[in-house]
Amino acid sequence: MEMREPGVLRGARALLDWIEKTRPAEIEVRVAHRAKSGTVALSTAEKVVAALRYLQDHGHVRPVPVPKGETTPRWEVNPAAYDPNNIGKTAMADSVVDVVNASESDEISAAP
Repeated sequence: MEMREPGVLRGARALLDWIEKTRPAEIEVRVAHRAKSGTVALSTAEKVVAALRYLQDHGHVRPVPVPKGETTPRWEVNPAAYDPNNIGKTAMADSVVDVVNASESDEISAAP
């Protein structure tokens, strides 16, 4: 597994919280960046993309083709996250636990 820096994990966790609250079908990098601009881990568009790629690696989002004439990358949220049968134990809630556990694991393995 590729080592991720803790900032990427914090950014992924912040994006998951935002996705849970706003429930978008798609995420534009620009929109996520503006919405989470107060979050240091998502302070640049590049950091937002890195967090989205982390979430993609875990099956929570996937990139979608950019419509002709547009330049902002878009990501589709996994519809399973909003399945009513998952209430109380949504895929997103589980993924927050996964991200937190991965973060703690990465921090432990990075310790001297």
